[in-house]
Amino acid sequence: EWGWKLGDPSNTEELRTRLKEVMFARAWHDVMDNIPAITRERCPITLDADERKEYDKLATDIREVIRYIEAGDLNGAEHMQQVNALRRMVGLAKVKAAQELIRSCGEPVVVWTWHRDVAAAIAKPFPNAVVVTGAEARKKRDEKIDLFKSGSANVFVSTMAAGGLGIDLTTARITVQAEMSWTAADMSQAEGRVF
Repeated sequence: EWGWKLGDPSNTEELRTRLKEVMFARAWHDVMDNIPAITRERCPITLDADERKEYDKLATDIREVIRYIEAGDLNGAEHMQQVNALRRMVGLAKVKAAQELIRSCGEPVVVWTWHRDVAAAIAKPFPNAVVVTGAEARKKRDEKIDLFKSGSANVFVSTMAAGGLGIDLTTARITVQAEMSWTAADMSQAEGRVF
């Protein structure tokens, strides 16, 4: 039904009509047969006494928010504000561990975050890191990506929203998910930038 004879004269409008409801996608294994399998590793985070105290407080706060939600005492907007604030605090609590992990890699690394300030904090001690958060102009973003791809920078830190889709970061083979997205698809897309 959707066949097209190559010998027929071109009819762009008819082709456009035929393809209106069709989306083309090819699986990686259909394009390349030598793609290595993705391996994942969980890295435990060691917290000092102060960090553990802060983490325990966050865990208590999160449980309290859940209790309010279950009781119906918190409306949607309040709930989201509280959860987002807690997520940001958890992201900031992971900064030191993410920096240690980056140092231990010894090769180019791509780090994904959710919050802009978490991305900036992770990149801070690395003079050759580039940070893409969506706050920069498109041209500046592309320049930063080119710096990483050329090897001039060996740490690429980005929010998933700003860099998790449609860019090539295959200079690296390691990604660090310093913060998680709400959806697995976001993380898969971000991970795919180096794959």
